Parts: sequence; C-alpha cells; structure tokens
Amino acid sequence: MSAEIVIGEQVALPEFKKVGVPVKVSAPGKIILHGEHSVVYGRLALAASIGLRTTVELSEIDIPNLFVVQLPSVKYVGTFDMQKLKHHLLEPLLPLTHESSMYCWEYPDFIHHDALTDRVMAFLDMHATLPPQHALSLKAAIFLIAGILGSSNIDIPSLSLHSETSLTIGMYRMSEP
Repeated sequence: MSAEIVIGEQVALPEFKKVGVPVKVSAPGKIILHGEHSVVYGRLALAASIGLRTTVELSEIDIPNLFVVQLPSVKYVGTFDMQKLKHHLLEPLLPLTHESSMYCWEYPDFIHHDALTDRVMAFLDMHATLPPQHALSLKAAIFLIAGILGSSNIDIPSLSLHSETSLTIGMYRMSEP
C-alpha cells in the first residue's frame, strides 16, 4: 500500500476504531523576544509561552498494518503501510551517538538526528510529492514517531496520529513598511 494523500476539507479515511488508551499531549507556542540565535552559542535568550497550543494524540487502531496521519491544521490526511514505515525508518535500529547500552528515553540526544532525518526524507520521497506545508508537517510527525518508538524493542501496532495547532502556519508580514 502506498501513501494515500487527501488534501482539502473532504477526507476519505478507512473506518477504524481506536483501541486501548490514547496518548495525548499539548504544548504552548513560544515567542522569542530577544537572542533567537544566541542560544546556539551558549548565551541567553528571552522567550515566553503564548496561549496558542499544539496537541498531538497517538492511538492504537483496529486495522492491521496501517499508520494514519491526520493534520487538519494544514488540511492533510494520509495513510501509510506500517510494515514499510518500520522497514525504512526503524530497521536496523536508529543510529545512536553513544553506546546502545547507555540509551534511555530521557536522553533524546543519543539518537543521531541527522541520520534519522535522512531516513524520514528518503521514506517521504518514495511516497509522494507534497506541497511544502504538508511535507514539513509530515516530516515532523514521522520524525516524532520514529524517534519515540524506533530505539525501543517493542512491537509497533497500527497507529493513528492526530495533530492540531492553534498557531498560524506559514509566514506572514506583520506590518507594511
């Protein structure tokens, strides 16, 4: 099964039921008031959270071998073959920056992020040509799944990922010169 991409208001998904307990997280947006690039050099920046949030819900579903991605904020819905996803992203296990016996979920910097990004991009390139906002959103969603599940030795069930944001997506000019 290749990716099925549906863009726009009318979406066609296979009917599925969520099973088990979904994992749902939410995080506030942030604004950097000063020093955006100073943190790269170990200096301080002035940042604040804003009242606009992004939420992600990950649920096991009852359809075998399926990964459903729903990103309504960018009007994207896609389904992927879970075995192909696992094969291209998670086999062999993700490359680590330290000895594998030292890996722990509390230290995400142990995953070699450039290598993971390369795997995600290669997987997406195989499936579809996407507009930039869909490609970036999907890249983030798949990177997240691979990073969370990829370095653990657990069987990955069929999943549904649903993410929404109240943040404005895209670049806008705030004022005229």
